[in-house]
Amino acid sequence: MQKAMKERHSVRTFEKVFLSTKDKALIESILAEHKNMQGPFKHTIKTILLENTQPSKKEGIIGTYGFVKNAPAFIVGVGSREFEHLVDFGYIFEHIILNMVKHHFGTVWLGGTFKRKQFDIIEDDNAFIPAVTPVGYPAEKPSFREQAIRKFAGSDERKPFEDLFFHQNFSAPLKRSKIPTLSKILDFVRQAPSASNKQPWRVLLEGKNLHLYIKESPKYIGNYKYNIQAIDAGIAIAHLELGLNDKALAFTTKVMEEAPTEDGLRYIISFKLKKSLQ
Repeated sequence: MQKAMKERHSVRTFEKVFLSTKDKALIESILAEHKNMQGPFKHTIKTILLENTQPSKKEGIIGTYGFVKNAPAFIVGVGSREFEHLVDFGYIFEHIILNMVKHHFGTVWLGGTFKRKQFDIIEDDNAFIPAVTPVGYPAEKPSFREQAIRKFAGSDERKPFEDLFFHQNFSAPLKRSKIPTLSKILDFVRQAPSASNKQPWRVLLEGKNLHLYIKESPKYIGNYKYNIQAIDAGIAIAHLELGLNDKALAFTTKVMEEAPTEDGLRYIISFKLKKSLQ
């Protein structure tokens, strides 16, 4: 998945064609493979593939307020508004998206720019759609609107490494040169997608422990009426885990009561490495 994490980028403009029968079957098989996948807090999610009725129109079966053009299909994720479930949603849905990238499909996380009221696919009144992604064949050239969105959101920009990752305490930024192998893994977290590209993840290396936190933006979360940054946390966990697995570094995950606290940061979970990298 290392290549998929490096190559993943948001695609909002698609070719004006339907999914081939072969590709539709492939996507459905990927969704089936993730049906029983659990996130770090042991929840699963439901996913549904919906084909668009008119991919050449501005709006098909799923309205996206013009943010997505010509999408032949959408993958809909169903979960709940509970914080830990949202973390697991982000974790599982990102695995699905990376699998789509691996097979050269275009995707983009949509959390607030689609019309939830159009869906009549949820049978459980307590269920909720935290996010969807279009899925299809990327257009050769993105639309003018997509280019404007990427520029406005700073989609290709990332916060400095030292602003995101720390060593022993939050007053000591982690230096790339100090632990090169870990730095490469943390770059996968740094490149992860996040709502409005806020990049809220923070990681503290303390001995053999990697503690993951989220720098929450209360007003921003309030605008969404659910904690969309919990999804960002799940995405970061997926990238960190995949990076550690890629380097064959053994670990366990656990919510640690003794994890350090810091004003303005919400602790999520810890990765305990089998071997120290220091």
